[in-house]
Amino acid sequence: MRNFSLLKSALFFLLISGFVLSGSGKTIDIRGAEKIAVLDDGRKMPLHSYARKKLIQISGRSKIGSMSSMEWFLKLMCNPGALDTVSVFRIMNPETVDALGIKGPYKRRYSYSELYYSLDRCQQIATSSSKKKYSEMQPFEREILQIWNNLQEYNSIGAVFSAFDPRLELFTLQDTALASSLNVQPNRSYSFTDMIRLSAIFSARLENIRTKNLDSLTGGEKELLHLVRTMHDIGSQMQKTPPCFISVTENGNEEWYSVWGYLNKSGNSALKDKRVLSLLQLKDAYLAQDPESFNDAIAFLTSAKYQGYPHPGLEVLYNKLNPFFWARILLALAAVITLLNLFYGRKWSAVSSSLLIGAGFVMQTIGLFLRVFIQMRPPLASLYETFVVVSWIIVILGIGLDIFQKRNLGKVIASLGGFLFLVISGRYAVNGDTFGVIAAVLNSGFWLTIHIVTISIGYAGFLISGLLGHLYLVQILLRIKENVVKSTFQAVYVFMLLGLAFTVTGTVLGGMWADQAWGRFWGWDPKENGALLIILWGSAVIHARRGKLIGPAGTSVCAVIGILIVMFAWIGVNLLGIGLHSYGFTHSGLNLLIIMVVFETLFLVCSGFLAYKLRLGHLFLSDPYRFQIIIKLKGLIQKN
Repeated sequence: MRNFSLLKSALFFLLISGFVLSGSGKTIDIRGAEKIAVLDDGRKMPLHSYARKKLIQISGRSKIGSMSSMEWFLKLMCNPGALDTVSVFRIMNPETVDALGIKGPYKRRYSYSELYYSLDRCQQIATSSSKKKYSEMQPFEREILQIWNNLQEYNSIGAVFSAFDPRLELFTLQDTALASSLNVQPNRSYSFTDMIRLSAIFSARLENIRTKNLDSLTGGEKELLHLVRTMHDIGSQMQKTPPCFISVTENGNEEWYSVWGYLNKSGNSALKDKRVLSLLQLKDAYLAQDPESFNDAIAFLTSAKYQGYPHPGLEVLYNKLNPFFWARILLALAAVITLLNLFYGRKWSAVSSSLLIGAGFVMQTIGLFLRVFIQMRPPLASLYETFVVVSWIIVILGIGLDIFQKRNLGKVIASLGGFLFLVISGRYAVNGDTFGVIAAVLNSGFWLTIHIVTISIGYAGFLISGLLGHLYLVQILLRIKENVVKSTFQAVYVFMLLGLAFTVTGTVLGGMWADQAWGRFWGWDPKENGALLIILWGSAVIHARRGKLIGPAGTSVCAVIGILIVMFAWIGVNLLGIGLHSYGFTHSGLNLLIIMVVFETLFLVCSGFLAYKLRLGHLFLSDPYRFQIIIKLKGLIQKN
């Protein structure tokens, strides 16, 4: 865990002193700064994405009141003291507040000043918690560890320009002779950059000191040694603090540095670098509200082009448009109207739901295409992306079903299924950044892409079959018209066949890719076993239906169970944390699986109980062979 003391001291100074914005009467347009390149977690991103990610990570929101993430970030970076009384740190668990010793009634968000006097306690608990496995931590320990990381992120942003601030009292020369020889004033505070400007003189003096014994050093020489050690310690401590604005290419390798890191690496030459000067100009112009100077700094900082970072403007557009959020809203409205239309059929409701589904589909498509152009690869490399893609496929298949059947089944599937899986995808939007860095093993060509696409279609087929299975069971319990129920079961069966066909194909293609990537076609990896489990279940159900061992209702029950099997294979095996599919490992998803198992169990038990009471049990076996299973079992028992 990084040393926190310097950042804490710097931010406390800014808290009690603050900066005062000059009132020039002009305002600046911060939108130009949104495209400045930043490196975070190994990914180049526009500053807008970085600011949004950090604010969501710290507060759980992309805005603080009327303050956008960019406004928050620039104010924190350029004028941190102005934000220390703003409630931004989210605390979900009241037990966490008690553990930190924070006084007053519990609330969801706290300011930096409210947490400041609990920093030592927070560090102590976070340090001890970090030594435990995630599964061994108490909920409040997990949250305190996250809060501690958030505090470090917050302080790192606030300390971007602290190397230039002499008021932090990092360096003060007491020896009058030493100060005079360095042409500086004694007993006056100097910044880290002030000392960097003297680094050449320090080097020459140190050469002379190295030839002397420690006991023979003068007071000035001892102070110089202490000064250089302090510079080294502070520089080493601060050099890896984010954000990283400055790129340096050496021997074909691109390295990114924070302002502190670049100063520590390049020394005095960094103070003449146009990028450092432009960042300082941006800060000064922001504080002075000087639009012309601010725009000049932005123009230079956004002029550089970086490999693997072709479309920063598209990512900003994606963030602002937030297409999957609007798709979720549109599909949720469509689902409500469609379900109402099933019972109170009105022409306007059918038209409205179709338009809403179409609009939701358009937003999903825009979101997926933007992701393709931003990342320059198919959006299939994370759990978040697979849920988004499967949601999109469900909407497509639902629209297709509606075109062919025209009984509102397709609308139910497209709206409800699309909405549910977009909601689930939100659980995997890690800290607000859904792009992330692709694992090297996933950036390996054509076969992997085709494998994931076909598997996704297979998953979608089984999921649609399960959703329709719910609807079929409800219809027979409500004694809906036979022709309507029959068409529903046909859809259940067709989508189960579709799911099985594509899952088998995708699994084979996955084996072909694994043979190229890992040198073996099949290795009984948990993820592979999950796919095999889906295939075996789907094959068993289809064979049972074709062999007239189960009826339409029984097939629908199996389709509902199939949803649980797919979800276990999709996210459940990732919870195990073992196998070659380590890029999909996650701590999230267990609660979702438990909720789904409980819900489906209650649904099937209640459906079975009602069917028994209504004397509909014969529908669960195949007529006229409804007792065939019992007869065969009796025969086997008698033989034995």
